[in-house]
Amino acid sequence: MAVLFTLFSPVCVNAGYLGGVDAKALQDIVDDSTGRVVVLSFWATWCPPCVREMPDFMALRRSVPDDEMRLIGISLDFDEDSLKTYVDENKVNFPIYRSTPGLAKHFEVEGVPKLMVWDAQGTLRVDHVGYVPGDVLRALVMQFLPEHADGGPQSKEEMNPGS
Repeated sequence: MAVLFTLFSPVCVNAGYLGGVDAKALQDIVDDSTGRVVVLSFWATWCPPCVREMPDFMALRRSVPDDEMRLIGISLDFDEDSLKTYVDENKVNFPIYRSTPGLAKHFEVEGVPKLMVWDAQGTLRVDHVGYVPGDVLRALVMQFLPEHADGGPQSKEEMNPGS
């Protein structure tokens, strides 16, 4: 029975701090995720709005199965020990990587928090810098899941909630 729980649980098996990631590796993860919605959260432990969003991302991870959504946090923290401590103490339930040189530039990260969402066909649908309330985050992601897909935002304004 434990095997069935593991196979069908919405909890991500590779949760927690997973080390550094470079731009190519992260781009490969995004590109190889066709068939799933991909959510990237660029954040830092020293960023109050980022920390405020974390419980909402964790709730989203609990409610959407891993085979429907790939959720990844990319920390821009310089202090790896602080990042590891935060992830462990808060029992973060999705993969957290630490940005390496060049990654932020590749994904055009000019501020945190930054949210990027790709639909299951691999099209970038949301590219937003700034805090996103939990209900808005959930609605943004849910609209791209197969049973909810309605095409999602088409304009730049729709891709940037709250702008």
